[in-house]
Amino acid sequence: MPLFERISTFFLALLLACGCGWLPALPAAAAESAAQGVLEVGAQKTALKYAAAVMHDNAEGLLPGAGQELRILLTDVEVAPAGLHGIAFVPVTQEARAGKVHGLLLTLNPDDPYAMQVTVLAPSQPGAALDSLSLTSQPAPLIADYKMAGNAVSGSFKLASGTLRSDEIRFTAVVQPEPAITADLKGRAALASPHLKALRARAQAMVKGDNAAVARLSTPSENRELDAALAQLGAQAMPMMRDAGKDMLLSLGGVERVVVRGDHAVVIFQNKEAWQDMALVDGQWKTGK
Repeated sequence: MPLFERISTFFLALLLACGCGWLPALPAAAAESAAQGVLEVGAQKTALKYAAAVMHDNAEGLLPGAGQELRILLTDVEVAPAGLHGIAFVPVTQEARAGKVHGLLLTLNPDDPYAMQVTVLAPSQPGAALDSLSLTSQPAPLIADYKMAGNAVSGSFKLASGTLRSDEIRFTAVVQPEPAITADLKGRAALASPHLKALRARAQAMVKGDNAAVARLSTPSENRELDAALAQLGAQAMPMMRDAGKDMLLSLGGVERVVVRGDHAVVIFQNKEAWQDMALVDGQWKTGK
């Protein structure tokens, strides 16, 4: 089994275990961003009222394709643009799995309204994985009246797939940029970075089975996922964690780049086969979002 898959086995269990911390909404965006429409997922109906949008510049080079990715969020409760930050499994999806927010997450090339990925923020039960659809349309675009003007995006669309239904959903959203890159460390600078030192210390703690040290070197959201995983996996959790720690230690020498955006960072491993989110908490770089 490839190294990344071995490392991922334990952390996939963490990801499926639970959600992360709630992201407060930004009232300033509400005056300029809004959604209108009703989403039906089986018997569940959700009135969509709020919209947010983020343009990810893909400077890390980890997203499919080489261009930017536009993320449009349409929900029943207001969510800050920070809920759309990151590479994959953006924070709002964790909130949706926990039942705290319902709606749709659209991702697309900003120059191509004929194709988009739709993540349905309505798990079949708390903690369950979210359904995702890849949609394309020709000759008419998926998003009718699609318009990118300045820092705003607008349009309308309808959905009809399986148990997913909607009449016309309209939206207008202010497009926020991903936080700017504040450091881009490569080669020796990446290997000597505080991010790598923190990752190495956490991996060593995992090998030792030192849960207290692992917790100190993890973000609050990562710790919640870890606690849930330990409870869910039972006796298998500690051996899996030790093995994941050993594999992580072996892989750290292949780190190629650390991209820092303020108090968040992404550690990118060899050939972009894997990456690790990190966050600066109380002056210490820690593993997690």
